[in-house]
Amino acid sequence: MKFQVVIFAVFIAAVLLLAPVYGNGVADAEYVFAAANDIYGFENDSAVKTSAQSALLMDADSGRVLYAKNENTILPMASTTKIMTAVIILETLDMNSEIKVTKESVGIEGSSIYLMEGETLTVSELLYGLLLRSGNDAANALAVACAGNIENFANMMNRKAEELGLTHTRFANPSGLPDENHHTTAYDLAVLASYAIKNPDFVKITSTLRATISDGSRYLVNRNILLRSYEGMIGVKTGYTSAAGRCLVTAAKRDGVTLVAVTLNDGNIWNDHTAMLDYGFGFLESVTALKAGEVVTEMPVTGGKAASITASNTTDFICSVPKGATIYITIASKKILYAPISVGDIVGEVVIYADGIRVGSVPLVSSDNVKYKKLNFFERFLD
Repeated sequence: MKFQVVIFAVFIAAVLLLAPVYGNGVADAEYVFAAANDIYGFENDSAVKTSAQSALLMDADSGRVLYAKNENTILPMASTTKIMTAVIILETLDMNSEIKVTKESVGIEGSSIYLMEGETLTVSELLYGLLLRSGNDAANALAVACAGNIENFANMMNRKAEELGLTHTRFANPSGLPDENHHTTAYDLAVLASYAIKNPDFVKITSTLRATISDGSRYLVNRNILLRSYEGMIGVKTGYTSAAGRCLVTAAKRDGVTLVAVTLNDGNIWNDHTAMLDYGFGFLESVTALKAGEVVTEMPVTGGKAASITASNTTDFICSVPKGATIYITIASKKILYAPISVGDIVGEVVIYADGIRVGSVPLVSSDNVKYKKLNFFERFLD
């Protein structure tokens, strides 16, 4: 008899210990960022033709690839490097802070805004010089001000690359001047650009056609000529060295769809990017896959003064999907919720799919309060 009681007690303890614990789950509407090999409904590699050695077209919101050509081939990146330089600076320094130019930033080979030792510019001015004129001296000035020297700044760039999952990317300097330890891929650059354009200051700068800095003494013109000719163009960065060839990263937005295009070592960058972006905008559309309050469900509760709650989604979910895609949703939650529960608590999520591919989710939120009810041993066991 004692043996049976012990076994029963162990069973009850196991049930209580293994029971799922209520948690808050997902906080906001969330886009599922695709894996590197997640081709979004695209299998016909002849739909777009490019002259590039390596190229990629990406849905910037989800990270899904619409077109790829040698996208994981490791190549030099020239001044597209400055996308990462700008990201680090924007996340580290104040735009209005002033930088005194040191000798490490004067007389740098390649593109230049012709900085002079001892002069002072703001971070904002140097960023315009970096991204419009592609000044290698501006890159050095920002790097030294941010990290003390070029080597430390390159380490910051590499840590950020690791954080973003840029597994084939390595930085040796902030400008993109040739170095055997400085390289990337079209895929990694697309991921980086998709991240960069989430910063409104970055977009403001890279979408600017012309600017004056240094009290009007320096006049800058953006080298991305598609800003003048392509509808919806918002940047991003050109690049050229003899080792890398002509490189270009662009981003454009139309009717809620945001695309990033990358070409490396491409002799026909403007026409290739136009063709890639045109294909993408013809392929995708932005849809409201789920409206706030569209999903309402009843969910069981244990250990409380009520046996269930009502839950619903309180946010919209807008996403870019292939035109004509079939949208469907599922609800993901624990089978049983445990009191106490308050209005506004997240009790699960609504998952959205397009043509069988998970594109994102929104929180499932409680509409009710359920107070904890203390149960005796047998009530808890039966419950």
